[in-house]
Amino acid sequence: MGAGDGGTLPGFGFGEAFCGRTGFPMSQLVPTASGTLAATPLGHLLIHALDRRLTGSLVFEEKDHRKHAVYLRDGAPVSARTAEPVALLGALAVEHGVLGADRVEEAVEAATDAGKPLGEVLCAAGVLDEVALDTLLREQVERRLQHIRGLDPETAYGYYDGKNFLERAGGPREPCGPLPLIWHVMRITPDRGRGAETLARLTGTTLRFHIDAPLARFDFAPGERAVVDVLRAKPQTFAELSGRDLLEPALLERLVYTLVLLRQFDLGTGAQPVGAERRSLSPSSSLVPPVPRPTSPSLSEIDLPPSAPSEPPPEDPFRRDAEQLAAAGDRSYYEVLGVASDASGPAIAAAYFQLAKRWHPDRLDGGHADLRDLAMRIFAKIGEAHQALSDPERRKQYDESLKHASEANEEQEQVQRLLRAATNFQKAQVLLRRNNLPAAEEAARAALADAPEEADHIALVAWLDASKAGADLETGLKELNRAVRLEEANLRVRWYRGQLLKRLGRERQALEDFRLIVERDPRHVDAQRELRLFEMQRGKKPSSDAPVERRSETQASGRASTASPSSDKKPKFFGKLFKK
Repeated sequence: MGAGDGGTLPGFGFGEAFCGRTGFPMSQLVPTASGTLAATPLGHLLIHALDRRLTGSLVFEEKDHRKHAVYLRDGAPVSARTAEPVALLGALAVEHGVLGADRVEEAVEAATDAGKPLGEVLCAAGVLDEVALDTLLREQVERRLQHIRGLDPETAYGYYDGKNFLERAGGPREPCGPLPLIWHVMRITPDRGRGAETLARLTGTTLRFHIDAPLARFDFAPGERAVVDVLRAKPQTFAELSGRDLLEPALLERLVYTLVLLRQFDLGTGAQPVGAERRSLSPSSSLVPPVPRPTSPSLSEIDLPPSAPSEPPPEDPFRRDAEQLAAAGDRSYYEVLGVASDASGPAIAAAYFQLAKRWHPDRLDGGHADLRDLAMRIFAKIGEAHQALSDPERRKQYDESLKHASEANEEQEQVQRLLRAATNFQKAQVLLRRNNLPAAEEAARAALADAPEEADHIALVAWLDASKAGADLETGLKELNRAVRLEEANLRVRWYRGQLLKRLGRERQALEDFRLIVERDPRHVDAQRELRLFEMQRGKKPSSDAPVERRSETQASGRASTASPSSDKKPKFFGKLFKK
């Protein structure tokens, strides 16, 4: 693509520019597809283009005949022009502190006199280098797409397959990353009920990410990333996800709706996620036979001199820093750029350009060719941070999201703890059935450590402790009473307590637990057997019973037990996850 922005000149004429190399006016061209933004918003158009890997021009015409255009290559936006002057290159250079406001007019005049794009003139003057120019041009495309997104819904569009009406408009060397652009457009586009309708059809459906979903390519803010991480940890319905209060409801709906449109969830259709890598053969790979390699002698046929003792390789700061950054994990955008959270716009721009010069993949020397993929990931993260912090509105949103990041991180960690607890509890039950008491106790205590207020975990540890020789049964009973207070209707907890009460000689109290179990689950064979044994021994005098929490329906007076939990007690977070 070109190196600059011809749009710095006033009165850009779309009629001429849209001709490209066609050689005839646009009025004589027939669009491949057409419609209005009311029927198909810009975000949906970009999703369709990426899904079909379209190459061509999207032209938008308002009622007053003002025109705007976007050129796509393989489904990704390459360049964009608007009827109004939006995000001109000179203005972006001033905004990012690489060009003084008093020099913009001078630079534009120099570009006009030379008949060259402004970007090329700024690079020749040393104001920008290729990396900085490419960054500004990518930001220019995104801002112009945001402008087109806000056009009147009745704006008409036409898609011209294979036509590049912006050939002389300039743009970044490579297409912009389509998935972040799509999300940035979708997150601020009025929904008009589409999202609610789509999610209503998925009521009760578990949202599970497709194994090939390219989620790392989205430019998600921390709160949005928390939603993705929670769904990764535990697939769940939209209703369950909404109950976690990770995002403002409208934004959460828009996020999930966008991911549904991009087929990032595995809904059983077998379709690949939009934006996932597609494996393709080289055009010549199936046509040209491989050239046979000459046969080389084996090592055993070659007399090699004895190897000299190897010396440790010299320290390579670039390689060391690359490996450290790769292992650093999640960092805030401010940490990525190495600036303070209150850094000014010019300071952020200066930090970005300094880092971009070092990590741009095209600047790697031969000794670091093997680090190209790593450098590309680092460079992409730097660009992501710069885009978020250089736009005042996006930076404000990002700063607000950072305030809630600790809460989101805690939510995610809580999910992980509860998943570990559930796994260890199930493991402990299996080991208990196999009579492997030491291993069962270890797993049960691990579950209790991760979820200490879960009645099942409290009861299982108490029962295992009570099963040991010389155990303090009264202490075990106190713990089982606590578990009953947490979950009165938990039959497993009731069974453990009934067994322990029986061992303590408190048959009548044990009987209450066994009867409740049979009332709730008539197929509980063990509890039925205990009731039959009690009937057979009815003539014997029971031992004196110490106080124990009873259910309200077992009280002779009919009054509620003071040990019962209040009716308005909120369910535990663990219950919300695993007891639906």
